[in-house]
Amino acid sequence: MKVEEEKSLSLVEKKGEKLTKDEERLRAYAVESGGLIAKYGKVAAVALSARRVATKDVCELLQKESKLSDQFYELVMEAERKALGKRFG
Repeated sequence: MKVEEEKSLSLVEKKGEKLTKDEERLRAYAVESGGLIAKYGKVAAVALSARRVATKDVCELLQKESKLSDQFYELVMEAERKALGKRFG
């Protein structure tokens, strides 16, 4: 996950208690990314490490290419370019 260890640890320690909006967002990200890793394994972990790429975009990417290949890495780079374009565009 792309947060400090303390933030994710505090989320785990709450064990079902009421979560803040940030904690709920972090929990949702953990569930989504965990599901992708359970389904696709290492390939999903590599795709999730892309900068500023949303999990829904990673899911679409993995549906197109689910093996570590040149095409996979090109799709990851394209997703990063699009994400940066949204940020600065």
